[in-house]
Amino acid sequence: MGVPATGGNRKKVATLVALCRIAERDYHINGIAGWLETPLHSNALITGLGMISVNRYDLVLRLIGNTLRSVAMRCAPDDRVGALT
Repeated sequence: MGVPATGGNRKKVATLVALCRIAERDYHINGIAGWLETPLHSNALITGLGMISVNRYDLVLRLIGNTLRSVAMRCAPDDRVGALT
């Protein structure tokens, strides 16, 4: 058996679970684990998990929102409302 979880580790797990729930509920991202493992840019090796490892959950959520808005803006005007909701 392992060592009991510390308060700090429990907080990290709870924050990660909250991020996943927000991504699924508010941004309709299914398979958040795969999304977090994907490099954020073709010229960079940083991933969403890399940003989380340095406690930048705020940047991960901002990136999710910006990505969805960018995709929505590429849609036909009639499709944008559905893409953003």
